[in-house]
Amino acid sequence: MTKIKKTALSLLCLALFSFYIIGCKGDAGPTGPQGIQGNQGNANVHSKTYTVTSWDGVGTSFAFKDIANSDITQEIIDNGAILVYEGNTGLWNAMPYANQNDEWRFLIGLNNFRVILLHANGTTVSNPGTRNFKVVIISGDALISNPNINWKDYEEVKAKLNLQE
Repeated sequence: MTKIKKTALSLLCLALFSFYIIGCKGDAGPTGPQGIQGNQGNANVHSKTYTVTSWDGVGTSFAFKDIANSDITQEIIDNGAILVYEGNTGLWNAMPYANQNDEWRFLIGLNNFRVILLHANGTTVSNPGTRNFKVVIISGDALISNPNINWKDYEEVKAKLNLQE
């Protein structure tokens, strides 16, 4: 490449670089229209209600149901909390809990949880029928930011964490 071509190429690169640095200038354009209001909620907390109508293990010492939930991540298992309640709107019982001979429990796994009914006296469990379960999945940050919540009281959890039904 000749010296003239090298000089011309260098000047061209310098000019393009200058245009890039300087760029277009001017007044900002008008503000766009307001977007649609999104759902209220809490990005660090997920809540979902499940209705269980069929059970596994009926006729044995316990009945159970495995429920998939992709919000139960390893990060949540390691640093957050998973709360499970049994009941209906307005009356949610924090699990685990016992009611006479029935004991309601739950187990957590990656992307799922299991609800379990067993009898305290070890007798055979019959079909529990249709039951509702509310699962609340809380990030570690949200858990630390809310140290004074009574986690056994779903209505308080719902109010303090701005959960939507």
